[in-house]
Amino acid sequence: MADWKVYVHYEDEQLEHTALVKCSPQDNVSNVVSEFAKSIRRAYPKAKIDASKYQLTRGNGKVVKLSQTIAGSSIIPKEDLFVVLNSSSDSTKRRIPTEEDKQKADSLKQQGNALMSQKEYTKAAKLYSEALEFLPENAILFSNRSQAYLNSKKYQAALEDSKLAIKYDTNFAKAYLRGGKAAFQLGLFQEAKSFFVDGLNVTKRKSDKLSKTMSNEFQKLIEECNLSVENEKLDKEKQKAVVEEFQRSISQMKELFSKGKLKDTRKVCEDVLRLLPGEKLSSHYLSTILLAARKYKEVVSVLEPAVKAHPNELELRISLGEAYYHTGDHSKAIKIFTDIDKLLADPKDNERVSVRVARHLVKVGQEETASKLIMGILQKNENNPEALVEYGNLLFEKGVLREAIKVFLRALVLNSEDKTIRRKLAVCVSSPGGLNFLLEDLQDANSSSALAFLALIFKDFGALSQSEQLFKSAAELDPTSATYWLNYIHVLEILVKYQEAFDCTSQFLLSNGTSSLPFVDDSGSLLCSDIHHIIEGLKDVSSVLSQRSDTEGTKFAAVYTASDKKQEHKCAPEQLDLLAVLFTLVKILYVTGNLQLVFEIISKVELVRSGKQLHMTTIRNEHAYYCCIAQLMPYISFPLPDHEPLFVVGDSHTLPTAWQTVTIKEKKRLLVPKLVTGCKMWHLRKEAFFFPKANFDNIINTLPNGSDAIFLFGEIDCREGILVAIEKCRYETVEEGIEHTIDIYMEKLKEVKKQKAIQIFVHPVIPVLDETRNMVKQFNEVLERRVNQTNDFHWLDFFNSLLTEDGANLCPDFALDGTHMNPSYLKLLEASINSS
Repeated sequence: MADWKVYVHYEDEQLEHTALVKCSPQDNVSNVVSEFAKSIRRAYPKAKIDASKYQLTRGNGKVVKLSQTIAGSSIIPKEDLFVVLNSSSDSTKRRIPTEEDKQKADSLKQQGNALMSQKEYTKAAKLYSEALEFLPENAILFSNRSQAYLNSKKYQAALEDSKLAIKYDTNFAKAYLRGGKAAFQLGLFQEAKSFFVDGLNVTKRKSDKLSKTMSNEFQKLIEECNLSVENEKLDKEKQKAVVEEFQRSISQMKELFSKGKLKDTRKVCEDVLRLLPGEKLSSHYLSTILLAARKYKEVVSVLEPAVKAHPNELELRISLGEAYYHTGDHSKAIKIFTDIDKLLADPKDNERVSVRVARHLVKVGQEETASKLIMGILQKNENNPEALVEYGNLLFEKGVLREAIKVFLRALVLNSEDKTIRRKLAVCVSSPGGLNFLLEDLQDANSSSALAFLALIFKDFGALSQSEQLFKSAAELDPTSATYWLNYIHVLEILVKYQEAFDCTSQFLLSNGTSSLPFVDDSGSLLCSDIHHIIEGLKDVSSVLSQRSDTEGTKFAAVYTASDKKQEHKCAPEQLDLLAVLFTLVKILYVTGNLQLVFEIISKVELVRSGKQLHMTTIRNEHAYYCCIAQLMPYISFPLPDHEPLFVVGDSHTLPTAWQTVTIKEKKRLLVPKLVTGCKMWHLRKEAFFFPKANFDNIINTLPNGSDAIFLFGEIDCREGILVAIEKCRYETVEEGIEHTIDIYMEKLKEVKKQKAIQIFVHPVIPVLDETRNMVKQFNEVLERRVNQTNDFHWLDFFNSLLTEDGANLCPDFALDGTHMNPSYLKLLEASINSS
């Protein structure tokens, strides 16, 4: 017959160990105990485990005779067996304690008592255990250790010690008290009551003051037990109501979660868990929400009782291990993943657990063990994405960059949407030589679509230089693709390479001169060559700033056509991207001051754009910038005046300030836009890698040292960032979200001031949207307070003047397009700077 395997378990106050012991049906049971003792000694070299002093029991407590064979004792494969101290009368010869034994035991007891007063309960229990080796039938020692276990919340161990104390001294009242308290904590109310009743009978027979005090305590505890017993006896109707309420909550929880209403889902989960601590489904949903919100300590508090209540639920263990990873409790994580072989019948589950164990082993300095574990998985399943990620991490940390890139590429092919894989590959490619390795490994797969796909990943994860090169290659491989050129131009914008972005746009328009967009009225088409003809004379986008005039300029005519009646755009995807290229060209020329060209291009583009529904398309962001600029043109004079610049750094709300003149301390200043596309304050946190942060840093690098700059951010945070974060449970309240967001902003502005020695004016968040105006008010109150608490920045105090007298609406004079301010508000900004 084949070898069998049985699970053997051992636990005491010092260690806990489980092993899978191989045996044959013909082996004696004693061999199992001996092999298990060897495994303990291998795992715990200092442990003193004498197999002859222990016996083997089944899960039901029945003793297995060591002299029998495995077959004779009816042990079955994978059965759970337990090694316990042999308490039978013939197992060890009883020894009468000597005076020396008593002295040693008393000394250890006194040390234990001292540790108890210092609340060192685990250490105290250990000393009481050592004392019991000298006085193994001493009731006081068992009772003291019971109290130590009670204080350590080891209630089962406390209960067993109390029973032993009573066994050796039936008149020891404290043993009954401690046994009853342990049973009560375990929910054994009838058993607890029996302890207290027996203890009361003992104290009633005594007349000393302590006994009378304990009698009163016993009586109170008996009353508590009676109440708890009554509470357990819920009538069937109440039980039915509880079950029905639970079922309703579970249904509600599933529905809310499926709709993405995470805040409401969390509340339902917490309500269920208050009623049923450790309930499986609520714990799963709640931990999923909290993990995504990066609230790892809260995840631990949810899942530890859940795993205890459902030890065979692998998903709960995996989520708890993830939380431990982020809290740094790697030893705990490894522990919850060990000794669960019976949960891993599916090889895929085995792989999932092994990958996670390897991650934690790396964190505790066992890289070689982790590497072997990962290689073992990949030898069995070379297409395991999680194992590939960990293998790639190990290679990257060892400096084997080329192989790491190969591994991450392979993982990306298997799971192209995984953000972790995308981020890891971007980090590798950002390393010196990384992009060359990538391109060499792509070889025949080096198509324009593959390059563009990778470039988009690198852009999102901050590898902008590499993204630029790949988009450039993709565009050169397919020079007719407006999609590739558009993305290439956008990356150049982020890098603040406006000249290169303009040159690329010009090159695309020249190469695709016959590509066209139909006029709205179908009377003709706009050719790329038409737009190229407008811009072909511009060689240096920055030259316009050196050609500013002292004479007063002329305002542009209005050419933007607003239409309440929108028609379907009927554009193919490539035509939409071509239109987006033209929108982006307008933006680049606008922020560089080439306003005459902007005017001419808008005049042409309006023939193909006006009245089309574009706000729900893939180019809605480019369209929004274009529309704002087009509506601002009649407020701008050209040529630009030759005034000292006052820079405005911010999101799209910098556009209305652009190229306007303000008078500061009797000196005219030209507001020069420093646009950071789509940037939230949240993006500026230190650990962020999303491209708006890089765009911000690149813009800051263009500011002259010692210059003056207005910073205008926060509207996107108020519109969506904070509220979305609250819905995702990252913040408990709006107040918390506002404070944290402003923390990030203040820290970044201090860094900018230190880097560039500039004078910083902080612009209030603008109240353009009715839906977010109350949030903006609350945000500005905190932002003003925080700015005024520091001497580093100047708060521009004009927010209330933007609103109507009742504070409910934006003053109509300051409205532009429903989402941006009219430049007329700048008179308030001017006055605020002059008064600061």
